[in-house]
Amino acid sequence: MANEFFYQTLPLALHEDDLNAMCYSIENRSPFLSKSLVETCFSIKSKYFMKNAFNKYILRKNSENILKDRIRLNREKKGFNASFDSVFSFSNKRFKDWFFEKNSPIFDLIKRDIFLKKFHKSELKELNQQNLFNICSTKLFLEKN
Repeated sequence: MANEFFYQTLPLALHEDDLNAMCYSIENRSPFLSKSLVETCFSIKSKYFMKNAFNKYILRKNSENILKDRIRLNREKKGFNASFDSVFSFSNKRFKDWFFEKNSPIFDLIKRDIFLKKFHKSELKELNQQNLFNICSTKLFLEKN
């Protein structure tokens, strides 16, 4: 929990929320991020985080008379991210040409010939979606700056 709070999920989410809000001149608040709530959460014994096979048990229990059970007891996780393949397609010639263009500054960081070999062997397609997104984002960043 501390790792998620201090180093992974929370800092990234707050940073992205802040950038999105600033882009549209909107004041943004994170309602579950108050000092007293965080201190309380860190004082709760971990055995209370999950009960009867429900994660976030305390939140679910406390919302018992507020939310309908179909919402409160729903176990389905819903992410906010789109997969790389749902946005970009290597079957699109224009995208593929741009992604692998020889003079891109991304290839100052990664070896283009090895990258292309992996792509032609279908190894690149098996790369983690996050890795492909990171490469694409870095490429865009380098080309815009």
